[in-house]
Formats: sequence, C-alpha cells, structure tokens
Amino acid sequence: MAGTLTVLAAFAPLLIVGGLAGRLLHAFALSFSVLLSFSLLLSITLIPLAAAHWMAPTDTMADKTTRLGARVARAFEHFNLRLVAGLLRRPGKGLLVSLFALLVSLGLLVFNPLRALPLLDENSLLLSYGLAPGTSLRESNRVGDQLEQRLLALPAVKSVFRRSGSPGSSRYIEKPNEGELVLRLDRHKAPNPQLTRAAVERLLADTPGVIGRVNEPTTEKLDESLSGLPGLFGITLYGTDLKPLYAAAARVEAAVRQVPGVTDVVNNSKVPVDQVRVAVNRAALARFDVDAAAVARGLHSAVQGETLGQVIIAQQPVDVFLRYAAAQRDDVAALKKVWIPNRTGRLIPLSQLTQLSTVRGYPTIEHQRGMRTLTLQAGIDGNPLP
Repeated sequence: MAGTLTVLAAFAPLLIVGGLAGRLLHAFALSFSVLLSFSLLLSITLIPLAAAHWMAPTDTMADKTTRLGARVARAFEHFNLRLVAGLLRRPGKGLLVSLFALLVSLGLLVFNPLRALPLLDENSLLLSYGLAPGTSLRESNRVGDQLEQRLLALPAVKSVFRRSGSPGSSRYIEKPNEGELVLRLDRHKAPNPQLTRAAVERLLADTPGVIGRVNEPTTEKLDESLSGLPGLFGITLYGTDLKPLYAAAARVEAAVRQVPGVTDVVNNSKVPVDQVRVAVNRAALARFDVDAAAVARGLHSAVQGETLGQVIIAQQPVDVFLRYAAAQRDDVAALKKVWIPNRTGRLIPLSQLTQLSTVRGYPTIEHQRGMRTLTLQAGIDGNPLP
C-alpha cells in the first residue's frame, strides 16, 4: 500500500497542471492514477478475501462456504484449477490458443491507429499546403482563397484563418508557394474531430496541384519545438513615424494581454537603450575641408569595424578585422578621439567636427518595404478559443 500511495502522490499532481503541458500530461496521469487506484482497491478487498479463503485451515472452510465472498472466491479457485489442469494436459493446444490470441491482438491494431501523444481535442485543425516551386505569391493566394471557400462549405467548419508565404524577416520559413489554414470547428456539428479531419484530407487530396497535410495546431507546435523552430507568433506594426508607432505597440500589447490563452507577450520597444548621438558641424567640415562621408566612414570603422585583409592560419583564410574595443565603442570620450582625414590627408579629431552626446532612444529601428516596423512576440497557452 505504501508503494502504491507513493506512486499516486507522484502522478496525481499532474492532473492540475495547466496549459500545453497539462494537455499532454492529463491523459497519462489520469490513466496511471485510475489503474493504481483499482490495484489498491483490489489489494485491500478481494485479494485479502481470497487469501483468507485459500489459506484458511481445511476444517474451518466448511463454515465459510455459506458466505457470498467465500462462494465467489471458491468459484474462481475451481475455474483456475480446471484451466491450469487443462493446459497442463494439452500444452500444444494451450500454446496455439495463446498464439492465436496474440495474432488477433496484433490484427486489431490495424483498426486502432497508434499515437505517441493523446488526442488533444482542440476543436481546431491546421492545414499546411504547398504548390509547385516557383509559384508566385498571387497564385498561392488564389489557391488559398479556393481552399478557404471549399473548407467553409463543410458543415463542421466554423471559420478559417489563412496565411500565405511568410515575411522575409519573420521566424517562419514558408515560401510564397506555401501556406497554412487554421480551421475552427463547430462543437455541435463536429462531435468527432477525426471525422472532420478525414473529410478535410479528402478535400485536399481532390485539389489538383496541391500537396499538404492536416494536423492539430498544438501537435504542430510541438513538432516545431522539437525540430528547433520557435512556437511563438508575432504581431508586426507598420508606420512612418517612430513615436506614434511605439505608442501603438504599447496599446496593442495591452490589448493582446487581455486575450484568453495568449501568454508571454514580449514588447522590446518598452526598454529604451543608451545611444551615442553624433551631430555633424557643417561649418567645421567646411573649415577643415572634410567630407561628411569621411566622418561616417571613420565612425563606421571605429564602431562597427571593417575587414583589412586576410591571413592564412592552418591552411584556412582568416579575416583581419579592426575596430575599437567594446568599452571604447560606448565611451563618448574615446569616440571624440577618432581621427578623420580631410581631402589633403590631414587627420582631424572627431571632437572638432561633430557634437557627441549620450541619449536614451528606441532599441531597434527595422524596415520592411520602405516602412518602419515593430514586432511583438507572444505564445499560446492551450486553445481556449471556441
């Protein structure tokens, strides 16, 4: 009993784990807990009764045969004795029966597909499709629209969300000829999601020129995690002015945090960073005959560095890279000593050509298609959406 209770104490807390981990562990924890509970029940009820009956002295057995438990135990005893005696008299037939039962069990596995993970019952399906390599994004969108309309015609499909291709700077790796559709199923019209999945797979197979697969969103997320791909998603904002863009990111973050099931919202734009601002003195440039491009090149070499050449080490080419040390790259006093050549080759310190100061500014400034962008990251905790 102590051993059983110890194992139950280890598995029972898994029943209250939430989120994605809970969806994976609940089935295992419930199965083990129920089996161990029945085992414990038998160990303190039927087994002691049977042991008391079988191990009782012969002269007292007659007094207990009138009890219901004793009669049941006696019946089990006679059945087991006859079964063992029969198998001992005909060992060949007993072996054939056992082999036949094994073959029947293996045959039944064909009708009971094996799964490494339990069915998550998300009431959602994820359809990933692909077209021929080189297909344009416009054609991919056209095929995606057709798939979306055909899927919405299925009675069990409540809504469809589609993404074709992926942005070049995102974490997704889908090409323009690839896409994904998330299907929300109607709980009343789709009591068995597996039947709906089979219907979606048939629809996909009947679509010419399209290959794909149907999976569960959480299972797909696990596959991505196991393969090294992130399971997060991003919300990208576009704009022309940084100040309104960062203000919009704060509003979007507050709204996303109110969505049930969304977790780990990351908004890196909230954390300002120290920056070195360089203001070029145009009058000083003209006085010292220095080109503004020379100032930019000098700062680039000091802060970001440049490759001066290559050397051969162990028969391998190694770049010779030159720039300031990390401590000096962030030191305004050190940057003021950067030498800038004028048109005649004379070296002028940067402090005489510019005004350098330390300010706190935006952490990143990214661009897509000529517009400034911000991306917020978030994760999904389970699937609470209807």
